[in-house]
Amino acid sequence: MAFHQRSISLPSRPISKVEEELHSIEAWISSPSLTIETISDGFRRLGDIYSSIEEIMCLPSNQVCSSEQRRLLDGEMECSLELLDLCNAMNEVFTELKAIIQDLQVFLRKGDDAVLQAKIQSYIRLVKKAKKHSKKTLKKVVLDKEECRIVKLLSEARENTTSLFESTMHLLSKQIEMPKLSLISRAFQKKNPVICNEEQLQVLECCITDLEAGAGLLFRRLVQSRRRLLDGEMECSLELLDLCNAMNEVFTELKAIIQDLQVSLRKGDGAVLQAKIQSYIRLVKKAKKHSKKTLTKVVSDKEDCRIVKLLSEAREITTSLFESTTHLLSKQIATPKLSLISKAFQKKNQVICNEDQLQVLECSIRDLEAGAGLLFRRLVQSRVTLLNILSS
Repeated sequence: MAFHQRSISLPSRPISKVEEELHSIEAWISSPSLTIETISDGFRRLGDIYSSIEEIMCLPSNQVCSSEQRRLLDGEMECSLELLDLCNAMNEVFTELKAIIQDLQVFLRKGDDAVLQAKIQSYIRLVKKAKKHSKKTLKKVVLDKEECRIVKLLSEARENTTSLFESTMHLLSKQIEMPKLSLISRAFQKKNPVICNEEQLQVLECCITDLEAGAGLLFRRLVQSRRRLLDGEMECSLELLDLCNAMNEVFTELKAIIQDLQVSLRKGDGAVLQAKIQSYIRLVKKAKKHSKKTLTKVVSDKEDCRIVKLLSEAREITTSLFESTTHLLSKQIATPKLSLISKAFQKKNQVICNEDQLQVLECSIRDLEAGAGLLFRRLVQSRVTLLNILSS
């Protein structure tokens, strides 16, 4: 089924043009010219609008900077999840409706009126349920008026999207209806007449296929719009996972070194002690550099959305904590600094540690290992949540 599609996905499209297109769609949705055959074109137009808004948001002149704009964008991010849920739910409804229509055609040819009636009832119930869902979401969107111009565009696009879904369900409810019979006519009516024919069902199936495709396209555009804010966080979360895993391995190695130090200290093997202490110092120094490097990358990665900003700040605190941890660990064991003259007369370097100190340090590193392991698992869970948002 062919439709005239209006594409507005032009680069650097002015905000005023997008506003005009939104007002045009709003008027079209409420006009009598809206039909089940043409409604899928509206989803494609809305998909183009979301692409244009995303392009506008990427322009340096339209970057969100004030705390109020961030608050508004944060609210929009939460509402976009509602809209994604609605869009996904409607797509599933279209798939189910298409299957019902296909069954109706089969049983209409077979002349099985009992099954036909049951299938029609299923169609009506499904459309009614979807209509309630779209109305519920529409009310939430309408109450969420924005003042920032970019966020206002997103808000109006949401209103139009939910209104279009509601109008779609209203039109679908009119395509197949059960006849209303009086009590007297019901008494003499063995079989309820079916108000549909095969040709009508074929046309309806084509329309629902187009609706399914249009809603699917819109869903992907919505995900892309949301992805812009989350992609940077996804990359940084990999960096933080790498740091957390590396630090956990460092704690495990340090614990093994401390255990070896205790054994060598009891044996009085000064040479091995010195070698193990040097290994400890080198490992802590290497870990310190790693955490500093990651910290620099995190600090330079500031986000505009409040939710993403929270994640960014949590990353900064995490990397700072790892850096502080390695700094404190470097102070626990140290070799004395000797002059060239003292080194010439010093057969064995003095070891600045004792067994009690090493036992306490081993327990502390074991706790650090457990804490870093827990943090790593929580970071993985957070990343999975972000991935689910992007792929839902």
